Amino acid sequence: MENKEEKKPNVAKMILIWFVWFVFLLIIFWSLSDSWKENTEIQTAEESSIPREYINALNKAKIYAEMDLSKKWIYKQLTSENWEWFTEEASQYAIDNLERDYKTNALNKAKVYQEMNMSKNKIFTQLTSEAWEQFTEEEAQYAIDNIE
Repeated sequence: MENKEEKKPNVAKMILIWFVWFVFLLIIFWSLSDSWKENTEIQTAEESSIPREYINALNKAKIYAEMDLSKKWIYKQLTSENWEWFTEEASQYAIDNLERDYKTNALNKAKVYQEMNMSKNKIFTQLTSEAWEQFTEEEAQYAIDNIE
């Protein structure tokens, strides 16, 4: 009979893995709670005079804006039957009231593409493409002018 040693679990390693997961989850919940606080402040401040649907669309638009999406792309996400299904009126309200610098969003996206070793011409095309980012040419040019 062969004498096989049973592998004993490394308790310290397991504790470390659980600790890392715990910290990761705490960071996720903490970041979500900050977004929730910001969103609820808007809801309570404007709720009486603005339809709830409009406020919900604005809150969702803020989340998309944090992902550095273009104005056009955010609007499409809000109105899409595959995504949010907000009315055109609620979506337009969200776009009109979203305080966001889309040039900065374009710049942030351009930096991501630059990290992927794309040329400036290709980045510009990605940023302005109807199939991709859908930034305006002005926003895309700002991004190109401000990446290294």
